[in-house]
Amino acid sequence: MKGTAAALVLCAALVARAQAPATDTDQARKHFEAGSKAFNLGEFKRAVDEYKAAYNSKADPVFLYNIAQAYRLDGNLPQSLFFYKSYLSNSPKAPNRREVEQRIHQLEVQVQEQRAVTTAPPNTTVPPTGTITTAPEPVEPPRAEPPKVAEPATRTDLTPTVTATAQPKDSGPRPLYKKWWVWTIVGGVAVGAALGIGLGLGLQPTAPASQLGTTRVF
Repeated sequence: MKGTAAALVLCAALVARAQAPATDTDQARKHFEAGSKAFNLGEFKRAVDEYKAAYNSKADPVFLYNIAQAYRLDGNLPQSLFFYKSYLSNSPKAPNRREVEQRIHQLEVQVQEQRAVTTAPPNTTVPPTGTITTAPEPVEPPRAEPPKVAEPATRTDLTPTVTATAQPKDSGPRPLYKKWWVWTIVGGVAVGAALGIGLGLGLQPTAPASQLGTTRVF
């Protein structure tokens, strides 16, 4: 009786041990199917959780690749890079190794660029008052403006103006005909000449006229 009971207990233990792997595989398959549904719906965060649960049930490297894919499409590049590398570490002879290596290289570049953007200053916040808590930027001194040139005044009075022109000065001696004393001398000479002529004519002898009214021929 006791031997029969012991045999039954041993058989039950063996059966449970034989069914355990099948139970883990079933759980892994269940989580994998749930994760694939979430992945197809674009619910990548839930897909990550389901694939992780599947890997915990059965440590198949394929689940690591699926986790990396879901993280990449969700925009979590650092976690995606981590799980791609973990996939190749646990599956050195993976059939898609070349594709995964190219993906790793691209993600490394993108992660560095993302880190440079997220850590670039300023890294402070703005209080509700609107004042910035960072140090003010240096202000350049004002540049000296060039001196302004005075513009000529515009004439508002449109009345024409007459400008007096200066008479040219007599730069040389006056000609003789413009001097008064020259004409005085000339006048005196002319008068004297006239008198002389008149006297000369008056002193010439004239033949007495005859009573018969004849005229001297010679």
